[in-house]
Amino acid sequence: MFITVFLDFINTFAGEYKLKLFFLVVLSIIAAVCEFLGLSLIYSFAILLSKNTLTIPLLGQISAANQSKGALLLGLLVAFTYIFKDVFMIAYINFQNTLVANITNHIFKKNYLVFMGQNYFVTRKLSDSDKQRILGTSVSLIMTDFISGTLSLFANLIVALGILSYLFIKFNTTALIVTIFIFLIWFCENFYLKSRAKKYGEMLHNSERAKSDFTLSTLCAQKDVIIYNKKDEFTKYAYKIQEEYSKCKKDMNTNKGMPTYITEIGVMGAFILFVILQLVKNPDGAILGAGLAAIAAVILRIIPAINKTQNCLYAINSSKCEAQWFIKVMKTLEATEGKINDSREKLPFNNKISVKNANFYYDEKTHALKDINFEIKKGEFVGILGPSGSGKTTLFNLISALFEPQSGIIKADENIICSSNVKMWQNNISILSQEFSLPFKTIWQNVVFEPDESKFNLYKQEEIQTALTKAGIFDELNADIFKNPKELSMGQKHRVALSRAFYYDREIIMLDEATSALDVETENEISATIESIKGQKTVIAIAHRLKTLKNCDKLIYMAEGKIIDTGTLNELMQRHESFRRLVELSQF
Repeated sequence: MFITVFLDFINTFAGEYKLKLFFLVVLSIIAAVCEFLGLSLIYSFAILLSKNTLTIPLLGQISAANQSKGALLLGLLVAFTYIFKDVFMIAYINFQNTLVANITNHIFKKNYLVFMGQNYFVTRKLSDSDKQRILGTSVSLIMTDFISGTLSLFANLIVALGILSYLFIKFNTTALIVTIFIFLIWFCENFYLKSRAKKYGEMLHNSERAKSDFTLSTLCAQKDVIIYNKKDEFTKYAYKIQEEYSKCKKDMNTNKGMPTYITEIGVMGAFILFVILQLVKNPDGAILGAGLAAIAAVILRIIPAINKTQNCLYAINSSKCEAQWFIKVMKTLEATEGKINDSREKLPFNNKISVKNANFYYDEKTHALKDINFEIKKGEFVGILGPSGSGKTTLFNLISALFEPQSGIIKADENIICSSNVKMWQNNISILSQEFSLPFKTIWQNVVFEPDESKFNLYKQEEIQTALTKAGIFDELNADIFKNPKELSMGQKHRVALSRAFYYDREIIMLDEATSALDVETENEISATIESIKGQKTVIAIAHRLKTLKNCDKLIYMAEGKIIDTGTLNELMQRHESFRRLVELSQF
């Protein structure tokens, strides 16, 4: 039932807006009263024109002598009633849309914080397209179709009930029969269209996700598509997905357009039934004429309300799948342990990092890391080496608390790193990962990681320049820190990302393949820079090319998720034939 999903969504994401949502219902009742009053006046107007005399509460008796004045007065009252109602509804719609926009903004902010406040291991399970959908199109779709649709449904149902209540008061038995007829038409129509709307909504939801996933993956693989001459195959498959998406969209839009015409057929059938019943029940020409005038007015007022109700139901049923998926994903994220305690303080780090009996696995069958034990003293330069798939990057993520071990502990001095202090620990760390990001339009923004370009004056330009110089990129930029990183080569981008780690100047610098995209000369310069802070900072680095790590205080040699040994480069070469081969295959 969609109402259950609606209440679940509001309770989960917008509980503080319940009072304002209830106020919308009250406003809808006022609109329904206006409809009831307007129809009453229309009926009185028709009676007056037919019988020449009429007694109206508050206005008294209107006789034949002042019929024209009475008719003018009633006509003006009808006009002003509906003008007031329409102005009121304009204000109502503005209030509803403002409320929906505020709730949308609230949900976006809340969900963005949930994403940024999660253990990285949790959010990385979602595809990039699903992340974009949750933080972008999904919220807009749900608020526009599902939430606004539900609110509009309540409003139009209340207005429709106000119109029908007038029929019951004036024409009771006849109105009951006509209402039952309309309800049966509406029920059959809704029953048929509801299942189709749900079906097409689910199909469109899945089709949009598939289309988005493939588009993103294609953009990432564009070079490979060109080099391997796969343009035709990728285009053919993309077109197939697009065809499926367009068919879903076409079916949904066709189904969406049907209620208007089915409703009109049903209401006109009800009108014919009403005329027949009135002729049988009351052949008086004046009363019959007034009744037909009233029912004509009712039809003119109720058809739009019923059409809007059907459109709302269609929007609700077609977007319910999206809302259910959204609620499920966000509840899972919110319920997941490992949320970041957003602290600006630093966890004390004076002696060493200790990893004891740490185990980590991406699924229950396969260990990515098994029984990991080692220590890193403050000020040491430690390298992590091993063949691809040995667990280096996973270990890197554990030390930086982006991942949490399923068993075992990681300690800074005597403090066990856990969800309550993970952010305090991370405040000691500067990081450069393989999957670095330069999301902003200028170099300086990407160095300080500032999304707002207008806040340049809040940062010291000398510190930005120093960081870029340490990374060996400042001179190549010709001192232009406002340059767009899209104009840089991959190696230059890598160095800009590296300069961010130098800019934050934290106690621990963690580098995952920090020199992998650099030329030999720049690699030597960066390696010299890293060695120059040896003893001043704790440096933990992963590298396949051993030139970066040849002067480490200690190397951690890994294979198949285990630590094989720790020691200096020479010690490991003497003790392990496999390590010596790894060194021989590496370029110095």
